Amino acid sequence: MTSEETLSRCFDRRILLCDETVSDPCVSRLRIGFINLNLLESVRPIRFYIDTRGGDVDEVLRLISTMDTIDAPIIGLVDGRCDMLGMSLLQSCDIRFATRFAEFKFEKISSSTSFRYAGQDHGERHTLYGKHLQQRQEKLDRVIVGKREGAGLRSLRLKEFYEQYAVVCGEDLAGSGFIDEIVDSSGCWAGEDVMLPGKIGFGR
Repeated sequence: MTSEETLSRCFDRRILLCDETVSDPCVSRLRIGFINLNLLESVRPIRFYIDTRGGDVDEVLRLISTMDTIDAPIIGLVDGRCDMLGMSLLQSCDIRFATRFAEFKFEKISSSTSFRYAGQDHGERHTLYGKHLQQRQEKLDRVIVGKREGAGLRSLRLKEFYEQYAVVCGEDLAGSGFIDEIVDSSGCWAGEDVMLPGKIGFGR
């Protein structure tokens, strides 16, 4: 089965996959998928599987904007890796799941560009780009912290919730506010009638 056939079969079951670098082609595919599934039926949940491999912050924010317009409940499941971009996508879902050994990476976005040299600004272009990075980081923080605190994103006052690089497993985040429940990955693909413990059914 080709990857295109797999994506088509997943779409038929209202499943969208984010298992690649988050770039323009990936986000364009997912945005179209969310919109089409919502137009087909705005009551049945959309299952969103997240396994992020990094990518572009602006593209992630573009996808989040689209997800915010979807009426159908979005069930997010992290199975694999989840960096800060993936975490922001997960927090934009209505219900947030993770498998036990999913790997979450807490790390601020950064650039290899040096903004200062010998205590002096290296140039206006780098300084402006550094400001742009900070603004993008604040937008990601608002999405992530907003869901964690149960606050509306528009009224949220930005707060720092991480200070250094950290990697944790899904089961370590239980009760943290970042996820709603740890699930057994063996049941996620079992069929249309699968019910996850205490939450919306994946197949409904």
